[in-house]
Amino acid sequence: MKREKILVVEDRLDFVSLYTDKLRAEKFQVRVASNGTECLKLIDEDRPDLIILDLVMPVMDGFTLLENIKKKTECQNMPTIVFSMREYPEDKKKAFQLGASDYLNKIHTTPNLLLQKINQILSQTTEKKETASYWIAIKESLFDAPKIAKDSNLPMSFKCSRCNTSLLLQLTSQTDSEKLEFKCRFCCPNCTQQKTNPIKEV
Repeated sequence: MKREKILVVEDRLDFVSLYTDKLRAEKFQVRVASNGTECLKLIDEDRPDLIILDLVMPVMDGFTLLENIKKKTECQNMPTIVFSMREYPEDKKKAFQLGASDYLNKIHTTPNLLLQKINQILSQTTEKKETASYWIAIKESLFDAPKIAKDSNLPMSFKCSRCNTSLLLQLTSQTDSEKLEFKCRFCCPNCTQQKTNPIKEV
C-alpha cells in the first residue's frame, strides 16, 4: 500500500540520498526538487501531503519559497518542515511565522528522527481531516431534492419525523482517498444535539 506523498526541496545530493532512501524504504512516495521554482511547479503538477525544505538554496531561498507555498489557497494547511543547517533563533521564529509545522536542524536530526517527526505531523493532519464536516440545508422543491427524498425514503418536506425540524445534509470528508470525497447523511440538528441516531445515511 502506497503511503503519503512527500516533496523534498534540497540542492545537496548527499542529503537528498540519505533521507529520501529512508522515506522510500518506509513506502512514502517521494519527489525531489533542487530549488524553489522547481518545487512550486511540482506542487501544481501533483500536490504533496507534506513538504521538507531547506533554507539556503539557489534561485529562491527557503523563506521565500515557504511564503509562496502558503499563498496558495490549496496549500495553506499543508504540513511543511524546514530542514536546515542554520541554528539561529530568529530563523526558527520566522519559519513558524510563515506557517512551518516544524523546524529541524540537519546536524542533530537522524533519518529515524526525521521519520518520527513526519509520522507525527501526518497523523495530526489526518485527525484534523477526519473531523472536518459540513452541514447543508436542502430546499425540498429545488432541483433533485424530491428524487433524493424518494430514493432515501425520506419525507418530501425534509422534516424530522420526531420533532418536525428541517433536516440537514451532513458531509464528512473521507481520508482514505486521494480525491476530495465525502460520506453524507441526513440529520436532524435538534435530535442530533440530543444525541439520538441520525435519520438516514446515504
